[in-house]
Amino acid sequence: MKLVQSLIIFALVSSQAQAAGILASFDFQAGFAPRPIDYSVRILDDGNVVVLEEALNAKHRTIQLGTIALERVERLQNLIDSVQEEALTDLQEGLPPCMDAPSSVYSIRQGSTRMNIARRSGCHNYELSGQKFIVRPIIEILKGFQNLYWLD
Repeated sequence: MKLVQSLIIFALVSSQAQAAGILASFDFQAGFAPRPIDYSVRILDDGNVVVLEEALNAKHRTIQLGTIALERVERLQNLIDSVQEEALTDLQEGLPPCMDAPSSVYSIRQGSTRMNIARRSGCHNYELSGQKFIVRPIIEILKGFQNLYWLD
C-alpha cells in the first residue's frame, strides 16, 4: 500500500514539474474530423517548442518544432505574467452550438496556474475580451508554430 501511495505521489510531483515548464500551449481535439489526431503545441520555458501528438490508433509522437532564443522566452514570460485572470467571453453568444466539431484551447501558465486565454468549442469562439492586445501576440505565436506543424 505504501509503495502504491509513493508511486502516486511521485507521478503527481513529476507531472507538476513537467507542467511547470510549459509557458503557453495550443491544444486541439479533432472531434468528428477526417484527420483523427489530437495534438498540443507547447512553448517550454527553456525555449523548446514541441508538439505532442496522439492518434486514434494509440500512436503517440513528440515532434521538436524549433527553439526560441532565451531573450525572447523572457519577453514572452513577461507578457504572460501581465495577463489578468478573467472569464472568457462567448463571441457568438445567443447562437446555437454545433456538435462533433473540433475544439481548441489556447492557454498560458503563470507559476503553477494554467489559464485559458481563448478557446473554440461547439462552433463558438471565446476570448479574454478585455485583454485582446495582451493575449493576441501569444495566440499568434502559437498559431505560427501550429502552421509549422502542419508542414510535417
